[in-house]
This record gives sequence, structure tokens and C-alpha cells, in this order.
Amino acid sequence: MFECEKCGGILSEGDKFCSSCGNENKNYAMPNEVSDKEEIIEVIEEENNAEELNEEESESLNDEELNPDLLKVNGLNDDYNQIREFIKKETKKAIIFNAIILLIPIVVVVSILKIYIKVKFTPIYIFGLVVGYLSMNVYILTTQRLFIKTNNPWWGIYIPIYNSWLAYKLGFENLTPLFIYILIVLYNYLSKFVKSMNNIFVALIELIILIWMYEKYISGLCDRFNKPTSFKVLFFFFPFIMITILAFDNSICEGEL
Repeated sequence: MFECEKCGGILSEGDKFCSSCGNENKNYAMPNEVSDKEEIIEVIEEENNAEELNEEESESLNDEELNPDLLKVNGLNDDYNQIREFIKKETKKAIIFNAIILLIPIVVVVSILKIYIKVKFTPIYIFGLVVGYLSMNVYILTTQRLFIKTNNPWWGIYIPIYNSWLAYKLGFENLTPLFIYILIVLYNYLSKFVKSMNNIFVALIELIILIWMYEKYISGLCDRFNKPTSFKVLFFFFPFIMITILAFDNSICEGEL
């Protein structure tokens, strides 16, 4: 809206002359020009709104990237992509090392069968050796992947006792289950010498305790990777399948061990 320069009347862009004094409106625009201006203004407003949204999204992303609580994953203060890259890099090292080191028992077995037992290597024998070699690689790599994803050394699987401790820490947070298991082992050992200690009731209690420990280990392991209850149930009944899925999926361990 505009004011007439002569009489001060109210004019719009579509008024060519002032209705009060007849003075020409210098801001007069043709209808097509008005619509074009309105479209231009709408486009400019949309672009400004889009820029504001992009700035808000970028600010929220920056806040998430700078949030130490979101970045604290196994002591690695890094973003998700860098952590995934770290896991891939360590997995490649483990695969190469396993492929070389696991050839040793295969070579030993083949040498014994060929030299001492005089076995002829038919396709069935060769197939069995290949399957055994690949199975060992998959089994060991599955455990190594869990070690890597929880920020533990993958080579620890080859060190006796230490590998058991790393596997224990995957599912248990304290030493209570370990002490309970030691007591069960000691009781079973003593029951061989004291017949009164060996009865069905005690054996049933031991079975219940072992099942409870198994469930606690699965729950602790799955909780580290933020898995739902349905995943835990499947893990309980199909451990070999689910632990392989857990090792090779894109989940990342939450919290430090």
C-alpha cells in the first residue's frame, strides 16, 4: 500500500490513478507484474526458510558430534564412521593373521596322514580339510570381532587364560559368577570322594545355577550392544548363530569394559 503524493490517499500497486484527486500512481504495476513479484517473493521466502532449516540441522549435528556422552564408545572419542573404520582395519589384520597361522595345523595333519598313515587324498579328504580350515577361521574371527568391537586386542584369543578372561568380560561385569562356578567345580570334585554329597537334588540346583549364569552372560553381552529382548531370547536358544550375527553386524559396544 502507498500514499498519494498529492492528497495522501491510500493507493495499491494495482491503482493507476488516485480515486480522490486523480493523481497518477508512480508505483502502479500491471497485474502480470504484480503476480510475478509475488512469485519472486514466495521463492525468496522459501529459499530463506530452507537455509534456516539447514542451519538448524547443522547446529544440531554439531552439538551431537561435540557431545562427549554420545562419543564415548569404549574410550574412543570419535564419530561413528571412524569407529567403523577402526573395526574394519583391525578385522583385516585378524583375517590375514588367521589365514596364515591356521595353516600350520592343516599342514601338520596332512603331513602325518601322508607320511605315516599313507592316506590317499581323495576329493572327500580334501573337502573335509577345506571345511575344517574355513570353520576354524570363522569361529576364531567371530570371537576376535567381539574383542575388537569392545576395544580389546584381537590377538588375545591366541593367549591362554587371557583369552578366557577377555571372553568372560564380554558378558559379566564382576567376579561373582566366576566364584560361583569355582564353588560348583570344587563341589563336584569333592563329591567323588564323599558319596553323601552326590545326589539328584544337588545336581538339579547346579543345573539351575548354570542356566542362570548362561542367561546372565547372554543378557550382559547383548546389553553392551543395545540389543532388544527378542534378540536375547534367540541368543539363548541359538547361540552359535546369534553370536555370529552380533559379531558381524554394524552394532557398536556401549560403555567401556
